[in-house]
Amino acid sequence: IGYAIEYYHVVAFCPRVLAPGLSQADDYEAMMAFRRFYQAEQNHDRMLLKSLSAVGIDPRVQALQPLPATFSMMTSLGIYAYQFPLAMKAVLFVLEEPQLEFNDAFLRNAKRLGLPQDFWKPINAHSDVNEDEDHEAISLDLMSTVEYVGSDEAHEVLLRVADMCEHLVATGHEVTEWYGGSEDVRLRVW
Repeated sequence: IGYAIEYYHVVAFCPRVLAPGLSQADDYEAMMAFRRFYQAEQNHDRMLLKSLSAVGIDPRVQALQPLPATFSMMTSLGIYAYQFPLAMKAVLFVLEEPQLEFNDAFLRNAKRLGLPQDFWKPINAHSDVNEDEDHEAISLDLMSTVEYVGSDEAHEVLLRVADMCEHLVATGHEVTEWYGGSEDVRLRVW
């Protein structure tokens, strides 16, 4: 359930982060690639809302605060969108790469714990949508519109990709520590 809460934060925040990236698209091709991705990501939060609703959680009624690592990850993406669009283009695949082993483990554990189908099915469907729509290729699509990247800029982009990977790892640890530390779901409310 904790994973679903944090996943909801990421998915709900994503369009707000993508919008500035869309406004800074370098050319028509980049704008259209961003636009397609933006449109695909819109309303995906509804799938996660269905999951959370199935276990009695509604972030529209009770505002939930993301874990610090989740917040940091999305804030970094937002900063890249405004200040370093090339880095944003490069890091998106990190968030969209299918994690098949994790998805299988999540599904097995949700069933093992007796969580309702209405909880795990929308999360599973969201993963399928991302895979079916080839979302992990978004960075390749966006970077293919860039004609030249100097060595210093390439180095800075690689640092941001590594940073986003570290954010994902930190988020995983925080989810385990915060939500796994109790039998009850510990909501972070405002």
